Amino acid sequence: PPRSTQSRSSAASDVYKRQEQDRVANEQARSALTTRAETAESRIGDLEREIGELKSRIDEKSSALAEKENRCGQLQSDLDRANEQLSGRQAELDETRTKAERIERESSESIGRLQGELNSLRSSIEEKEKQIAEL
Repeated sequence: PPRSTQSRSSAASDVYKRQEQDRVANEQARSALTTRAETAESRIGDLEREIGELKSRIDEKSSALAEKENRCGQLQSDLDRANEQLSGRQAELDETRTKAERIERESSESIGRLQGELNSLRSSIEEKEKQIAEL
């Protein structure tokens, strides 16, 4: 029936019913929001723990990287020293090679000269033997 025909107690009852429905709806909404907030807080906690773990892993990896970089620096220094030594050895080798080539050249010249002298002496000996044979 229209309100104008409702009794006062009936109108009050309708107001009470609406208030009760609003209160129940508000309670349900509040409960849903509380649940969502708790879920969000739990997820935030999980994410914060995960971020902490990731930061810890980053720190470990950074430390390992620093150690590797340090070792690379040491190896580079060792390599530089080895290259310097190799350059020095190469210079010594070049000098030795030059000396060996000079000695080989001089030896070859000496052998040629001595062979010439030996041939000359052989000829002289042959001549002397002929002269002795003629006597």
